Amino acid sequence: AVHHGGGVGIGLSIHAGMCLVCDGRREMDKRIVTVLTTDPGIGIVRHADAGYERAIEIAKKHKVWHPMIRDTWPDDRRKEIELIEKEVEKSLQK
Repeated sequence: AVHHGGGVGIGLSIHAGMCLVCDGRREMDKRIVTVLTTDPGIGIVRHADAGYERAIEIAKKHKVWHPMIRDTWPDDRRKEIELIEKEVEKSLQK
C-alpha cells in the first residue's frame, strides 16, 4: 500500500505500507511468522534501547535479541558475540 505519511511531519511524505499475502500455501508460513514477529520485535527493541523498563522486561522474558541486553542473546551465538565484543574493546584501546 502506498499512502501519505499521516502524522509524520506535515504529511508530505509518501510511505509504502506492509502487505502480507496469506493464501494457504505452505511456503508462505515462514513469511507470515517472520512478518508478524519482526515488526513488533523491532518496536520492543527500539523502546528497550530508549530505556523503557517495560520493554526491557518483555525483551528478556521473550528472548527478543537485543545487542545491549545480554539476557536476550541466543545461547548458540553468545560465545561469538562475546568474542566480537572483546575484539572491539581491544581495537578501541589502541
